[in-house]
Amino acid sequence: MASASPAQAAARYALDIPAGTLADALIALGQQTGATIGIEDAGARRARSPGLRGRLSLPAALARLLAGTGYRFLPVDTTTFRIVPAPPA
Repeated sequence: MASASPAQAAARYALDIPAGTLADALIALGQQTGATIGIEDAGARRARSPGLRGRLSLPAALARLLAGTGYRFLPVDTTTFRIVPAPPA
């Protein structure tokens, strides 16, 4: 597994992702950043995301998009992430 260089870890992207389904928000994030984001859970089509706007790193953007959805992200490398159900609180 590749590790992020300090420059990659600090990279921020200008993002404008509207509120909507989690699936649509993740697609928009991938399109705006070039990231690969995989999710296999059909519940993502029903989950809602608050959207976001601003300059954020990929991990920060994912954390905001996933807040309150019942999902979390696992990094595969610096630009590839897997979305999985969050453990019960």
